[in-house]
Amino acid sequence: MRIKKKVHFLFIAIIIAFTFALSGCYSLGDATKDDDDYCDTYSVRLIDEKSSSHSYNMEDFYNKEAVNDFKTVMTEDDRSEYTYILIQTEKDLNIGEVAVYVDSSVRAQVKVQAFILDEDDIPTKVYTGEGCEYKKEDCNEPDPATALSEITFTVSGIKDKWHDMFLSSWKHDDGTVSTRYAIKEGQYIALRIVNNCYDPELTRVPLRLTSILIYAE
Repeated sequence: MRIKKKVHFLFIAIIIAFTFALSGCYSLGDATKDDDDYCDTYSVRLIDEKSSSHSYNMEDFYNKEAVNDFKTVMTEDDRSEYTYILIQTEKDLNIGEVAVYVDSSVRAQVKVQAFILDEDDIPTKVYTGEGCEYKKEDCNEPDPATALSEITFTVSGIKDKWHDMFLSSWKHDDGTVSTRYAIKEGQYIALRIVNNCYDPELTRVPLRLTSILIYAE
């Protein structure tokens, strides 16, 4: 069974009851042969509002506690206005649906843009508006116009109330949209949290993460 979001609540029920129970009855695609291979295939990096980088293993966000009970390795001290969630792959893949679960201390609608980036394209200076230590012209973020996917979802502002950041389609260079996108070894799935970058119309959202689920072939 692959990740497929037809109805929000149905999707959550399937995840909890069947798909991601860390048992032999589920699959995240045939690109990884088991849970250990899945964790070895991906690594996670978060960029905060000061453009500092925080590295994690995929096992931190894909384990029985994270998937079944939405437990997180991130403490309240780790909660931050993250600007980018970066997921690097160790092999060539055709990625499909991507789900990342987050909670927030603020109630807001969250806008997310997705990119596929090489290591050299990872932003090291992110402009976050007034008070940012970098000038906008000195920052090196990807052009929002080149986003391959864009979604919005709502966080409740309640601690441990987890909400899915769910991407299910990808835009290609020729303008077509499909459910699969080719990504090469060493590249990153880059999720830009637009609220925490410079957008005066959106509320800034301090976040924590748990369960990260990627379907790939």
